[in-house]
Amino acid sequence: MGEQQGARTNDFYVGYMPVPASHRRVLWIAVPAALLAALGVAVIVGASQRDPGAAEWREREETFRGTLLTDPYPLVLTREGGVVLLVEQGKHGARERARELSGGAVVAKGRVLTRDGRTVLELVDGADSLTADTAPLGPVASSGPSDRITVTGEIIDSKCYHGAMKPGEGKTHKACATLCISNGIPAMFIDETGKAYLLSAGGTVLDDDSLSKIGERVEVTGDVTALGDLPVLRIAPGTVRRVRSK
Repeated sequence: MGEQQGARTNDFYVGYMPVPASHRRVLWIAVPAALLAALGVAVIVGASQRDPGAAEWREREETFRGTLLTDPYPLVLTREGGVVLLVEQGKHGARERARELSGGAVVAKGRVLTRDGRTVLELVDGADSLTADTAPLGPVASSGPSDRITVTGEIIDSKCYHGAMKPGEGKTHKACATLCISNGIPAMFIDETGKAYLLSAGGTVLDDDSLSKIGERVEVTGDVTALGDLPVLRIAPGTVRRVRSK
């Protein structure tokens, strides 16, 4: 009886005493196994994340000239046919600042967010960040006829996706993207080939049903028109449909 009690006493761990042999054997197995399991989980999680892409946020101030349009979102259509989406600092769109100059020639100054050749301009503070241009107004590109398409992809907010956040897409970014789009940041649709569309669902801010599906794999059907080098996809409110992930 005394020997059994002694054995149990030897197995009892006290911080200032040597670790019992039986505990050491367990630790030699358990600790490496836990480390390997954690490494495996890290590899799986990392592999499941999408590439954040070559998004870039340039800190220097840049200037763009062209025609200011506000449908479906504030943007500058440059004389070269490029589209520069306008946003304010933080999670806010630029509609208030752009309203009075809509349809006219403007000079826009700010910091560029870019990805895959597309441009988002965060306007700088001050009244001179968006002003009327004294140069003659160039021709505004015609939108042309629309095409009806059905595509699968994801609704994203243009500012974060183009460099404000990495990653700026997926379910981990859903809450941020929802707030940005609700506050007027232009919404976009990125299909599964990587093609980008400026997205409108019956207005400049997406309807509640569309907002609830941001960051998820969805299917949309709508009419596509050309606007410079960025197509516009117009869908009916309430028509965004969730689809299973691959």
